[in-house]
Amino acid sequence: MKKYLAILLTVVMASCGSTADTDNGGGGEKPTTGVPDNGLGYYETAKVLGSARTPITNIGQFKHPIVGFTSEGFKKPGNWIKNNHSARIPTAVTLSDGTIVLTGDLRWSSDADAPHKTSSFVRISRDVLGETWDDVKILNNFNDIDLDTVAAEGGVAVGQMKIGMGLVDNSMGVAQDDTLIALSMFNPPTVGLHGGSGRGTEAQPFTNIGTTDYLLLRESGETAADLAKYRTGKSASGPSDGTRPDDKSVFKYGVDVKGGPIVEFTTSGPKPVSPALYVDEYWELYKDAKFTQKYMTNQMAIANGDQYEWSDKETHAHLFFYASPYAPSYVNSYLAYSKSDDRGKTWSKPKELTHHFSKKGLDYGILINSPAKGYLKRFGANKGRLLFSSYKHTAGISPHELPLVFWTDDKGETWDSANNFIPSDSLTGSESVIVEMPNGDLMLISRSNLSKPLYSISLDSGKTWSKFRIIEEPAGNSEYFNGIVNNQLSAINISHYKAQDDRALIAISHARGAGTARKNGHVTFAALNLIGNVTAPDRDWELDFLFNGGEGVQQQYTELGGQHDYSGIIELQNGDVASFYEGSSWWSGWAESALDYVTIPLTAR
Repeated sequence: MKKYLAILLTVVMASCGSTADTDNGGGGEKPTTGVPDNGLGYYETAKVLGSARTPITNIGQFKHPIVGFTSEGFKKPGNWIKNNHSARIPTAVTLSDGTIVLTGDLRWSSDADAPHKTSSFVRISRDVLGETWDDVKILNNFNDIDLDTVAAEGGVAVGQMKIGMGLVDNSMGVAQDDTLIALSMFNPPTVGLHGGSGRGTEAQPFTNIGTTDYLLLRESGETAADLAKYRTGKSASGPSDGTRPDDKSVFKYGVDVKGGPIVEFTTSGPKPVSPALYVDEYWELYKDAKFTQKYMTNQMAIANGDQYEWSDKETHAHLFFYASPYAPSYVNSYLAYSKSDDRGKTWSKPKELTHHFSKKGLDYGILINSPAKGYLKRFGANKGRLLFSSYKHTAGISPHELPLVFWTDDKGETWDSANNFIPSDSLTGSESVIVEMPNGDLMLISRSNLSKPLYSISLDSGKTWSKFRIIEEPAGNSEYFNGIVNNQLSAINISHYKAQDDRALIAISHARGAGTARKNGHVTFAALNLIGNVTAPDRDWELDFLFNGGEGVQQQYTELGGQHDYSGIIELQNGDVASFYEGSSWWSGWAESALDYVTIPLTAR
């Protein structure tokens, strides 16, 4: 096995505080910024002072909690899913009892992103430190494609499977009472970052009549006879749409977003279609209003290595399936979530949530979930609000990607969003993560079209945001954030420690390869600096990377040149940090596609 490196970051107490003082959070000078301590008992004078690289031994720091499926050496019991080709986009969270829950994408056709067949997985560690793990399990999957026939285990990629439904860019957050909420981009066939909308901003796929919000539908227009035309990786790529979702000549049907009969929009009002069809709250199809008679359809399979055909297996039809008699727009994407109230043992079916904030009239084209840990607000107004970020992708418009923050205050029962996308004159921001200041203000940190990340500030719990600004590296270090321009980053608040002067501390996991190379995984620590008075309406915040006596705290945790693509970072119950990251060359032959895990101790051992 390759040798992997961990970083031992030693946190010590400055000599100015006595033992008695530090036990109750006292000692040292009081903060001059006016930032409240919030009763967290942080050590006011704690400093991250330095680091010493130590090789990983057999003490459990390095793990493979979920790995790719093309290397026989990684096929250990519990680490893989039959016939799945690769796993990507890790996001992890910790619960109040120290339980670690990991989620991400299952890619059934090579490493292919949406628009292709994708699902989500979950894997759980219940020993606080992530030393032992339950078997990896499929969290959510739509049974439109027969997964027993999509590919031989570890075999060559079978194609793009663009007519399969997808759940991609999965993320997770922890709401009140340890309620887990797993989010996905929720894709009809052909819709994704590189498919679907190509005409810029699209109209909303919803309409309102009276007090009812409807998802717009049209007759599918795709039949069993059409299926043979679609060859994987060949000439035709699957169903197409070519019309906007508000084109009433096509989208003259709809269904209540909460479930009910499929209706036709007529001059005298919505009328149920004949024969009658009904959709439940999860958008599954039924023949009766009591949701007892399932509408069944055949699954699809791959025949002769490159051609789709109908499988002889039947499954309960979903409104977004290729074989559904009525279909939503193929130029829009959606967001959906599943909940667990028992620490990840059982999960609800995925429910669409985009319609909750569609009334704001935000045209978004393709709306993509940001794969990052959701943030549960702890301070100031709206405590208990669980915030996530998505971003729009619109071709031909500059900036063509901008984030939209959204949230739930009631564990997923209802959702709301910011009044608009993050404002920007020219800077493009996409995948983003949210951290919090000690007074309850919020900072969004975003992947950008530059070699540096961007940030935006909200002073009102997420409703409005400042214009994007560039996060500047420390003077004289122009390569601090190499690898960001073409890659995601992840960030968390550190709750166990603070920088000196009682300032909040965050940790960022990211690549720092040469140029835009997705290599050399780093963890970077930063203090949050208040600009102005904490009660002033024009207050502002910035990131301070030189908070430890004028030296940055940024250390590499992969081997030199080691692959580091997307990552998810968490704080363990004991105060250490752990990074889950794409640690092998998933894009280069998929020889060792893996999601790796490393712990980064922050306390002296």
